[in-house]
Amino acid sequence: MRTFIVGLAALAFALPLSWGYAQDSESNGGDVAFTSQVALDATKKFNKEYMPVRDKFVQALNTAKDAESKKGNLEEVKKIDAMIEGDLTQEPGNMSVRTARTLYKNSLMSLCKTYVTTMNAAIKKELSGGSKDEAGKIKSVATDMDKLVNSEKTVSASFKVEAKQDWQESTVEITEGSKVSFYCTGRWSPGTKMETVNVGGGKRGGGGGTREVENQINGDADDFNPQYKIGEGEMKSFGKKFEFTASEAGKLSFSMSEISGYNGKPKGDINIKITVTPPDCLPKLHEMVSKLFEANIKPEDGDSSGVGGTPTAPPPEPPAEGAK
Repeated sequence: MRTFIVGLAALAFALPLSWGYAQDSESNGGDVAFTSQVALDATKKFNKEYMPVRDKFVQALNTAKDAESKKGNLEEVKKIDAMIEGDLTQEPGNMSVRTARTLYKNSLMSLCKTYVTTMNAAIKKELSGGSKDEAGKIKSVATDMDKLVNSEKTVSASFKVEAKQDWQESTVEITEGSKVSFYCTGRWSPGTKMETVNVGGGKRGGGGGTREVENQINGDADDFNPQYKIGEGEMKSFGKKFEFTASEAGKLSFSMSEISGYNGKPKGDINIKITVTPPDCLPKLHEMVSKLFEANIKPEDGDSSGVGGTPTAPPPEPPAEGAK
């Protein structure tokens, strides 16, 4: 774990290099080291503007850590320590940390937006000079960063599921870690002249009656519940209202339960209101920037004690008392 020194204050801001932006980039194989002078200059400028933002955030974390340590709140200290070491998925209760995290996130996103604009100009320059490979590399970085910065928009959509159809794919894309909710209305029947399922609730009955859709997480096939899956993932049943955190990524698909023992063709449909809240982008954005600076910022470029740079040497230990 790397520890970076800012000025003479030993701020332990170790940055994880195991995640690696390379693992999140599909089109360039993870190569984010530029040869384009325009791209290098833009990255150096980005780094220079980022440093005071980073320093302010680290100082706030250390101040909060000291305060919580004096109170004996060891759990809070542990969470803040993890943040200082680069784990920004932590959610401490300390309000000053939460505020500092929000300010850091907003500032980083703003810097990234400006950087993406500059990199798009670099793409045009490299293309005009015939450097298609370098232009492709720059475009991949700019596209991935722009996508991540704009990834937190909540998506709301409605989707009709027809009982007579098999699996029906929606246009709603789910990313891992997203919070998803369903709210269903409508009626359907598993067969001609058979009982009708009233998604909004109703009495259980025999042929021609109604049956309430159970509001449960994982129902059996005979529960008359609608079903969903993400991509080619596991099929799961749900009821009128349902919320979950996605553990996989892909498009949402729906179908109605296959009810054994019923003859005839299913009929009717239900309407599902889908709400998707994407995960917090800061942890990945922070690590993306870390990898970017590591690949392109050198000590001679200036203050490289920040993300991805080579740490400056720590200040010498003070002489022992009485030593000359």
